[in-house]
Amino acid sequence: MYFEMETTYDRETLLAFQQILNQTVRTRRIRLVRVCSFLVAGLSMLYGLIWLITSIQTGVTWIPAISGFLMCAIFLAIGLLYEARMARLSRHLGYNTPVTVRYSFHENGYTTGKGKSAVHTPYRALRILCCRDHYDVLMLDRRRGFVVDHSRFLRGDPGAFRAFLEERTGLRFQTPESKRISASHTLC
Repeated sequence: MYFEMETTYDRETLLAFQQILNQTVRTRRIRLVRVCSFLVAGLSMLYGLIWLITSIQTGVTWIPAISGFLMCAIFLAIGLLYEARMARLSRHLGYNTPVTVRYSFHENGYTTGKGKSAVHTPYRALRILCCRDHYDVLMLDRRRGFVVDHSRFLRGDPGAFRAFLEERTGLRFQTPESKRISASHTLC
């Protein structure tokens, strides 16, 4: 089988890339940020309450109590809005001019680019496969990866692409639903 497609890296594609990774691969990190921020918010609330009670009883200033409540609000906001903030940041990190990249997938590997600038990579280099809607995210490691847009296929059947890639890599596609429901990874 042979598949060829183009992906235009614009703000929409980069945002989808970020969201797919947040919902599949980066769930532990997001959970850790939330737990830590809620823990610090709880401690700040406790600090504020202690100072408020102390200031009422002794007539001292309320400034430490107010600062404790403000810190609580800040860390609650961090915990609740972390994922949305990361998605917002990725919109600003997008290319000013969209860049189009061509990918070719064949029996023994995939090729990025065309002509003399083409780079051939074996499938064993892929570590993580994620999918959602009409995007596939193929990760080489935790930080490097690329997006395949199913609406931009030039050759091959987009419906057979995921099964082909799972067969060649020996990996299963991770979906946001499979991470929420069970540890098993299902095909999109």
